[in-house]
Amino acid sequence: MNVVNETGPMAGRFMYRTHGVRGIAEGGAVSVIDLETGETRILAQDVSWTALDGIRWTPWGTLVFAKETEGGRFFEIVLNEDMMSAAEITDRPAVGRLAHEGIDLDADGNVYVVDEHRGRTSGCEISTPCVGGVYRFVPDVYGNLSTGSLYVLKVTGTDGTGIGEWVGPVDPMTARSAGTVAGGQSYQRPEDVELIDNTLYVAVTEGPRDPNDNKEFYEGRVISVDLDSMKVRNFIKADVNVPVEIGKPGEEGHQSGFDSVDNLAETPDGNLMVIEDNKPFYASNSCDSFACSSTSTSSGPSINFSRLIS
Repeated sequence: MNVVNETGPMAGRFMYRTHGVRGIAEGGAVSVIDLETGETRILAQDVSWTALDGIRWTPWGTLVFAKETEGGRFFEIVLNEDMMSAAEITDRPAVGRLAHEGIDLDADGNVYVVDEHRGRTSGCEISTPCVGGVYRFVPDVYGNLSTGSLYVLKVTGTDGTGIGEWVGPVDPMTARSAGTVAGGQSYQRPEDVELIDNTLYVAVTEGPRDPNDNKEFYEGRVISVDLDSMKVRNFIKADVNVPVEIGKPGEEGHQSGFDSVDNLAETPDGNLMVIEDNKPFYASNSCDSFACSSTSTSSGPSINFSRLIS
């Protein structure tokens, strides 16, 4: 994951990255690159950090990042004026102890996060399914993540689509189980979120599995949540508006399609960038990047979907 400083007099000059290492004695780290001079530094590192993942620039000019481990922590960095050193690093438990990956914020300072958990099959200590869900943190004061209320997305409909609502508040320290009790929708390993024009897009990496053979019923999807109407739709789904991945490269009948969607990003022209994560280094499948835009129809979004990189 990476992000640039999006505001201030030197906007766009510095790129910040989380390093998702595991089992390293020095611990995980956040680094910074001055894109003008090429200077690179470790911005922050701690022996207790492992599997750092999501990172975002906030509207008030700080960095937030989180851990994707079970009950992972959520942190905020206040930067010094040089933009390459940290003045303060603070744990923000009110945002939720979750297996964090995707993070985004709206103009009102609300934070959207997901629980990267196979909620529909792995369950938890209280039930199966158990969220893997989508959460919204509403701070008590704009720009202050120390206090606020955490809500989970509940969906009335089929397969996690239909009409949504934010239910809660839920206990942030037990966000997964508390979200389940509140009626939160379980998805199968949501990994990233991207907010574009008041629509929240969520990458759900896997589809639910057949209990008889453990195979996925479908190869993941991107859902969209209209934050005005709270309609939740399948924005991208294999064999609905994009091709299905079939076989492996070199095999007879191989078809490169949509499989294991992971990361999302907004393009400069307001479209959605979609990136797969399906282990091409094992020669199992192709791993693609796509750009897509949508137009409204009476039945929902119609997707213009273009493969950019394989």
